[in-house]
Amino acid sequence: PTINILSKGHVILIFCYLCIAVSSDQSTIKSYTAFGEIPTCPVIMQRDNKDGGDKKKVIVIIPGNPGYKAFYDEFALELYNTLDKEIPIIQTGHLGQERLCRHYDRNLPPLNDNKQLYGLDNQVKHKIDIIKNAVPENHEIFLVGHSIGSWMILEMLKNTEIRKQTKKCFLLFPTIERMAESPNGQIFCRYNALFAPLLIFLTKLFCLAPRFLRNFIVSLYLYMSSLDGKLKIILRRFIHPEVVQRSLVLAQEEMIRVRDLDIRIIEENKSVLKLYYGTTDGWVPVQYYEEICQKIPEIDAELDSDNIEHAFVLKSSKVMAQKTSLWIKNLVE
Repeated sequence: PTINILSKGHVILIFCYLCIAVSSDQSTIKSYTAFGEIPTCPVIMQRDNKDGGDKKKVIVIIPGNPGYKAFYDEFALELYNTLDKEIPIIQTGHLGQERLCRHYDRNLPPLNDNKQLYGLDNQVKHKIDIIKNAVPENHEIFLVGHSIGSWMILEMLKNTEIRKQTKKCFLLFPTIERMAESPNGQIFCRYNALFAPLLIFLTKLFCLAPRFLRNFIVSLYLYMSSLDGKLKIILRRFIHPEVVQRSLVLAQEEMIRVRDLDIRIIEENKSVLKLYYGTTDGWVPVQYYEEICQKIPEIDAELDSDNIEHAFVLKSSKVMAQKTSLWIKNLVE
């Protein structure tokens, strides 16, 4: 059943695009439109089960921060295609960062009085709720987490129902420990108080600018950063003061909460965990990879050999998707 919990006076405008039509059969993934007062709409890729393609498996993608799921579109689509469209994929976003429609932010509880709604614990509950309401109990789940999404997956595994359904977890560039001590974390903690208000102010100016100027600014940034022009629409939609502020507040909580490695939960679940570390990652230095291999010798941890950056969705979505699809194929064949 679809969840639809609306507060009085709330007018929630939602668009949910399905890459493949969702059937009403009990074995298919179901639609999902709200988590409490917050509109949410995971993207579901699946084909009609009438062709006999149902493998009773599903992939759930948990994003990093920013948690705007459109950043993961290319990764998800490539993963879906390289698995011959046989395993449905659910793309989740983070509460308050999904930008479902033009007036999305007008319909959300304000951040100042509701920080807990957009915090780490509620983001984890949101992903668990999606799975419980959208994924049939007879399906095995492959969880794919990026950055802070990896930490969220470890928290999700503490839920017995989620753990029971989980076949494998792929933690990509996992920020699961000492975020504030990492090179990027130190920079963030040192300058956040100064630059966060400035960034939000500049974002407000950006949103007030004419469309042609917004397009020019984003195109110039993409050119100077050597990024693909197809990111222009995604970035333009994401750049909104309230969305950026919610992302920054979540990052601040990450610096406080993500400290010591949760050895116990990793030990208990090491049979279903695969960790993938980068060699140039300012959030997860190679030292973290080396140390987790020493602390838990049996852990399935791999060091990248293709010079993929932490924010792989910007330049290496297809490469990362192809790697992930190979790992999954080895488990289902």
